[in-house]
Amino acid sequence: MSSRKCGLWPAMLAIAVVLFLPGLSHGAGLWMGQIEINQVNEVGFGVTDRETTRDVANPFDMPILLHEDAEGKVRLLRHVTLMQKRYEIDGTTEEMVRRVLVTNDNLLSDYEGVTRRDGKLVGIRIGTLFFDFDQSLNELPVSGKIGVGDVTGKLTLSADHPHNPFRHLYHPDHRSGRELRRDFTLTFAEVDPSNPNAEALELNGDYHETLTVAEPPPDEPKGEPHEISVKMKGTFQLERVSTIAVLNDKQ
Repeated sequence: MSSRKCGLWPAMLAIAVVLFLPGLSHGAGLWMGQIEINQVNEVGFGVTDRETTRDVANPFDMPILLHEDAEGKVRLLRHVTLMQKRYEIDGTTEEMVRRVLVTNDNLLSDYEGVTRRDGKLVGIRIGTLFFDFDQSLNELPVSGKIGVGDVTGKLTLSADHPHNPFRHLYHPDHRSGRELRRDFTLTFAEVDPSNPNAEALELNGDYHETLTVAEPPPDEPKGEPHEISVKMKGTFQLERVSTIAVLNDKQ
């Protein structure tokens, strides 16, 4: 379940600033990860036990992006772009370059790219489609600290969200969707003392999620909706690809 497997390794090589610097929070920086869902419960008609999760025939992978700042506040990201900003050292004419992580696309023009493409400097952008929320946001605060205990979060996708999977632009029966709520937890495993990259560069553990769907009663389309909950379990692996603790740094 390594990042090499999910095709993220080239981007990681380009932005790997992975020195564990003193003064930073325990898990400060950008973490890219892969979640593998290998158990789900059954929710079909006639199912009496909807609580027990069972092994799936084919595991399902979900990339995830987390960032922790210098104060230990963790945010779930939809996407982030690695850019750079030039500055001069006081009292000299020497020009320096500082790498920055940008989550606000409106600020991209304030920086320059870090790799050359077709003769132009462009940023390196990474993201995930599997954790969606309010389109006006690109950072969602979550609880906990990376590498310590649990990180927990809640996502809500409204019925009219443009990315709601139950909506269909051209199907007359699917002009509106169904509200989706996701409650997820990443529980970090104890550090393997035999792994030199453990804790500072690599973390792993168990993943739990409950996906709740507001489902209209089949015979009462205008009645009160009831809810169906899909429980998922799996494992995750995170790799620290940057120790930049500030997002959208304007200094």
